[in-house]
Amino acid sequence: MGRLGQALGACTCIALATATLTAVGIGPAVASGGDVTEYTAGFTSSAGISGIALGSDGNMWFTESSADKIGKITTAGDVTEYNLNSLNGLRPKKITAAADGNLWFTEDCGDFDICGDALGLGKITTAGVPTLYPLSEAGGIGGIASANDGSLWIDLTEVPTPYPVFAARVSLASGALTKYSDGLTPAKGTGPMVQGSDGAMWFGETDFGLVRTTLAGSSAEFTRPGHGDQTVLEGIASGSDGNIWGTLNGGSIEKITSTGTMTSYPTPTTNAAPFGIAAGRDGRLWFAESGIDKIGSSSTAGTITEYGTGITSGASPEAIAAGSDGNMWFTEPGTNSIGRINVDQLSAAPTPATAPGRIALSVASKKKGSAALHFSASSNGGSALQRFAYRVAVPKKVAKTKWRFVGAANSSVKLTRLGKKTRYVIQAYAINAVGNGPTTVARFTSK
Repeated sequence: MGRLGQALGACTCIALATATLTAVGIGPAVASGGDVTEYTAGFTSSAGISGIALGSDGNMWFTESSADKIGKITTAGDVTEYNLNSLNGLRPKKITAAADGNLWFTEDCGDFDICGDALGLGKITTAGVPTLYPLSEAGGIGGIASANDGSLWIDLTEVPTPYPVFAARVSLASGALTKYSDGLTPAKGTGPMVQGSDGAMWFGETDFGLVRTTLAGSSAEFTRPGHGDQTVLEGIASGSDGNIWGTLNGGSIEKITSTGTMTSYPTPTTNAAPFGIAAGRDGRLWFAESGIDKIGSSSTAGTITEYGTGITSGASPEAIAAGSDGNMWFTEPGTNSIGRINVDQLSAAPTPATAPGRIALSVASKKKGSAALHFSASSNGGSALQRFAYRVAVPKKVAKTKWRFVGAANSSVKLTRLGKKTRYVIQAYAINAVGNGPTTVARFTSK
């Protein structure tokens, strides 16, 4: 499919008055537990607090999808909400700051029976005046992000079939879209978006795909198979190392180079369900763990630390962004709150990673000529294991035998072509981003 390059006609635009001020003058309700401070006052009940972004005024701005409002919270915790009065059942979802000084947000349908797959965009000034742009397109918007040339971009999949996929530039004056489809495969859902250090816009696709779109509108797709047809990144960020970083709800942080090479770092806690991710001023990647009510922090080497002290059970952290105060601010839809992780006052500073610990080896020989070798790592050294190295030979030849390597996901390998009732020596060690662990030596006799 060729580049559309087609600017849509101006959408219906509606400017609305600011809404009622809340929680100002009475001070915020605060719960502080060390690592995290939670702000609980000034929010509409069951507001559906979702996306969050830093505004040009130094405050954090967030969407309330159930209440149909945009909220603002100062670094002191004072909250203001602004009614949108969205048309046709649309509700705000994702939000980002734009070069015009406003906050721009996506809108999708809050009730399918009312508005189906209808879509919209909106902007709100830092004085709280919103403008809405209902779109003629229908389907789903995956993400919204600003570029360093002053442009604003979204990614979207349209309905009906063949479900075309687009990267689109948004007019800051009218909300009109210029859509591009070069290099994009139809019938794929899209995910969150960010500008990379290479200047291109990156966004997620189903089949655990990544898309790189230049500011001229040309796209390239990268896919890592084996994650399920519907797998898509939940969050995306540009790291201080020049790479793209994302979260997979299944329990990992993903690093993607500018050429599409992907490396996975599992979260320390299973069922963490990582969601939003953002770069902090400390050079680390910070992400929300909605499944375990924690905030995670990863170095660019993949060393992950989790923080949960002060987060209310059931908060389900979702979106996260760096604030003007240097702390990380995040939404808590489960408890209708906003949280702040106090980066400079963390009670548990990350421990520098080391090489892996010594691994344990076991051998099971059930058939003549073969055996199963099992690896078990006692410690990854604080950095995800990358692979195991091993070699097997008779005692006199082991020193001259070449090392073999297997990915860390494979905890066992099959040994074949073994001699009958022969004594063998096994040497093996684990490898992470820091280096090689100590070598373990074991012996066994084949059948």
